[in-house]
Amino acid sequence: MIALLLSSFAFAESLRLTLDVHDGTISVVEAQRVPGSVQAPPAGDGPSLTVHDAVGRTISEVTLPTTAHRSVIFPDGGGASATLTRGQIVVEIPWPESAHHAVLGGRTLTPNPPAPPAPGVAVAVQSAGPSEERLDLVFLGDGYAESELDTFAADVDRIVAYVLQVEPYGAYTGLFNIWRVDQASNESGASHYEQSPAEVRDTAYGCYYGCGGIDRLICCDDSAVLSEVRAAVPGYDGVMVLVNDPTYRGLGRLRVRHVLHGRPLRLPGRRA
Repeated sequence: MIALLLSSFAFAESLRLTLDVHDGTISVVEAQRVPGSVQAPPAGDGPSLTVHDAVGRTISEVTLPTTAHRSVIFPDGGGASATLTRGQIVVEIPWPESAHHAVLGGRTLTPNPPAPPAPGVAVAVQSAGPSEERLDLVFLGDGYAESELDTFAADVDRIVAYVLQVEPYGAYTGLFNIWRVDQASNESGASHYEQSPAEVRDTAYGCYYGCGGIDRLICCDDSAVLSEVRAAVPGYDGVMVLVNDPTYRGLGRLRVRHVLHGRPLRLPGRRA
């Protein structure tokens, strides 16, 4: 359930929870306040998290999900999805100005305030404005060896140019900050667990084909991906991992949050 106790509060920030899901149970990896407001997420099937003010009064309540989902769309139509027995998910909930802490399963969570981006880690591909007024999209590359980082940079530029030509994204180009994080893998390519015998590569984020028994589904090491992004762009809004492998496949996280987060963005020269 989601308690409707939010309308009278101002939301300057959101609470971002990184959750580790394991066989239907969840544990909190990180709780962090990030700039910008979000809409309350849909009810999950797990335990309730309550948000409290400084004197312990309950401000809001939300039930969290207990499953990690991945999906793939096939180029010839259709798709497939898998529910993973273990993975990490990111959930964001409104964090009113009066909020002080949250409680989950008897554990008190006092989230860290927003941290400034680590200097020199992320490369700005496009800078459109302050992070609190824009959507910060981050590209990571897996399976790009040190000698292939220039290829990764070119791949990011090519994909960004294509996406920003597609509507409605093209009309909102000025709302996106786009970042690239250069991280070399020890080996080029990706692991292929759908093959027999399996072909295993040593890569930065451990991306592999054959996730959940589905040949065309790619999964990565959630912890490695999210740790990298949190360090590079703490206020990130979206993450894309490019896998340096010629085999067509992909993945997408089933709905964790809306693409635009429900965040009221301020356009240049206008107030939200």
